[in-house]
Amino acid sequence: MSHIIHQKQSKAISGLTLPRVMKPGFEIATLFHYDPFWGVIPRAAMNSVQMIMLILLWLFCNTSPSQAQRYTEIAAEVEIVYYAAKGTNEFVVDKDLTYPVKCVVGSNEWRIEEGFSINAETIYYFDGTNLYHSDQTTKDVPLMGPSTFSMNEIKDLREFISQLTGQSNALSAFIWKTFSEPEQLLLKNYGPEASTSRQALLVVMGGLNKIVTGPSIYAGERFKGISLRPETVNLTKEAFTITNGGSRAANLVRLNRLLLEDAYPLQLSRKTSMTMAGGRALKPLPFSQIKSNIMIHIEPSPDGAMLGNMGANIPWLAFCSGTYLKRSGRIIPFPVTVNGMDDPQAFAYSDKTTCFDDTFGLPKLVEFFTSQKLAAASLQNERLTRNQRVEQVRLENNRTRISDGILRFRYEVTQETNFLGIAYPKEFSLVFYTISPQGDAKRSGMGTGRLISIREGVKPANLFRPDLRQVIVDDRFRSQDKQVDGIIYRTNISNVPVTNDATLLRIFAQTEKQARIDPVRLAPRIRWGIRILFSLALLCPIVIVLKMGLYKRASKIR
Repeated sequence: MSHIIHQKQSKAISGLTLPRVMKPGFEIATLFHYDPFWGVIPRAAMNSVQMIMLILLWLFCNTSPSQAQRYTEIAAEVEIVYYAAKGTNEFVVDKDLTYPVKCVVGSNEWRIEEGFSINAETIYYFDGTNLYHSDQTTKDVPLMGPSTFSMNEIKDLREFISQLTGQSNALSAFIWKTFSEPEQLLLKNYGPEASTSRQALLVVMGGLNKIVTGPSIYAGERFKGISLRPETVNLTKEAFTITNGGSRAANLVRLNRLLLEDAYPLQLSRKTSMTMAGGRALKPLPFSQIKSNIMIHIEPSPDGAMLGNMGANIPWLAFCSGTYLKRSGRIIPFPVTVNGMDDPQAFAYSDKTTCFDDTFGLPKLVEFFTSQKLAAASLQNERLTRNQRVEQVRLENNRTRISDGILRFRYEVTQETNFLGIAYPKEFSLVFYTISPQGDAKRSGMGTGRLISIREGVKPANLFRPDLRQVIVDDRFRSQDKQVDGIIYRTNISNVPVTNDATLLRIFAQTEKQARIDPVRLAPRIRWGIRILFSLALLCPIVIVLKMGLYKRASKIR
């Protein structure tokens, strides 16, 4: 702050004594200027200094963070081909999948739009603190519905595959024949390894959903000896009529689901949300209503590590991972997964990475290798959801042992381009491998990516859509002792809500109160309780003997 010295003032400034008496109206400020930082300097010189400082201040105040951080907009295309091993030959399990990708990348902020899903628009966004993931259904796909199986609904994959491969009954033999030869080979070679489990799980889930959405599987001989619920029996009689407001196709799909649940009660979960009180069928929402809904997942991610599906993980690694790769002690999440947050092996692999030598440092070559140490540590990573699959592996304490140093994934840039001083991949290739029960790595898929366009972009928008019905899954609210990984609520806001919001805290308290204790945290307490009881059981006889000895000695003394 500048100070003007008026008449009848005297002040020693930097060795200069100003006169005590001045003429009326005369101000020293007309000749000299006093500033606490600069001292006393001539007014003419101060005018130049002030002008320069004002210009710098104006530039600083009119430069927002979005202007300081430059953004690059990228359009690309990725192609993935899946294989299943058969001896030394390879067979295509799924058809080639080609999908578009759009990325907006800054130094510590990015947004990825990918077309990996066949019926939904999926977007990922990182704002430097949180990772956001939105899903909005954009196409009416009849095969997807409330009666199909999800990964979490296959409770005991090992036993289910065992019944299929052994063809333990007529239904298992029927289901087994619906799989292709490469798929049958994959299931026959199924082992407890996470890599094999992941691929087998996808094959089983896909096979079950083909059966559920296909013709009726009910036949008397096929279900001989299988106990069916009254609801299932009733539906077998109504499957080809219009009942309870549901269509013929919906009832047929629901019937197949119930038949499979009844036939494999210990291996497949029952979808209780399929019926209401009184046994009436839930009427699926029409596409006209579904398309106006959007689900947004908020996950704390201060480092920006990507835990999405394969369709987003690959472009993140190729175009957005530079800042994360520079972090000390970082572990790259494994890209080949259905959902990284549900994968117990998401952080289970070591890597050898070579990056481009520029300020961003995108990867030029990345290789992932198995690591027993990281596999054990991955199970305890707090970014993973505590679903049934993760909890089962945690409780088993990672009993599966795979040798270190086996190659699981390889990414390589085959052609590059330079934009604004940053190297970006123009073309890249990738190969991923499955580990057999014998410990051999066999190629299970490959892919390529190519850059379509690149240009300077603007700050990416967040994922909130107040014009739609927003359902928020907020993982910022996580309980340490209870199995609560987040809360679910509706909102019409356009920005991320604060975590100290009273309504959200109340929802979290209610959710935590109703949740069960995390079995992983409960197991050590039970073990310690057993140890204490065992120790007491050993000590009690010793204490009794000692007391009896003391009593006898006391009696003798008397």
